[in-house]
Amino acid sequence: MLDFETAYPSVSRPQLYTYLNEQGIQGQMLAVIKSLTKSLKVRVLHPHIPVDDYIDIERGLVEGSALSPRLYAIFLGSLLRKLRENFPSAQCAGAP
Repeated sequence: MLDFETAYPSVSRPQLYTYLNEQGIQGQMLAVIKSLTKSLKVRVLHPHIPVDDYIDIERGLVEGSALSPRLYAIFLGSLLRKLRENFPSAQCAGAP
């Protein structure tokens, strides 16, 4: 589900919502996240592109969004838990 080459922006939003629900993020909190990520648009700053010309972002989240690193941390935390479950004697550098 995670693409570490491009990091979090390539995650499918429907998969994101399902995953968050499975992690216990439900109800109003999930509804707020969905509303914040439902319709995302960006604009490229360039002298030859009109100021009202926006592009829809169909996958993932806008890079630089305050929400992106927090949601990524939820995914990463889950990955670390699964690695610890499957490989209890493995060591993660910098992990407590």
